[in-house]
Amino acid sequence: MPDAVFRVISDALLGDGYPLGSVSMPADADALMERLWEIDETTALGLLTSLAGSKPQKRQHHFRQRYPDPQDVFAEVAGLIGPDTPWWTNTDLSQWKPITQHTFDAVVVGSGNGIIVTVVAFEGGG
Repeated sequence: MPDAVFRVISDALLGDGYPLGSVSMPADADALMERLWEIDETTALGLLTSLAGSKPQKRQHHFRQRYPDPQDVFAEVAGLIGPDTPWWTNTDLSQWKPITQHTFDAVVVGSGNGIIVTVVAFEGGG
């Protein structure tokens, strides 16, 4: 799981539109996992719902039109990957272990039933 999550995050942050110098990624999957800690499903769903609600207004409006209650969407995702799924994060929204040079970044990862859910949110310059 750590290698797959590392690839997803590096591809997302180093893909088109992100100059190589604009982010500070952990060097490898082990370094990424050192910045994450395990959380339970309830905490993961709360974080995901909070992150969906804190998006810039333009994007939040689109999200709310498609999914009136983000908590329902994330609960459905959690159900698909199964009970007792391990979840990890780098934040509790009051403190975090940065993954990038952005003002704030949040990662929530769940892995179960052969599925890895990885949500990366960030804001601010690098």
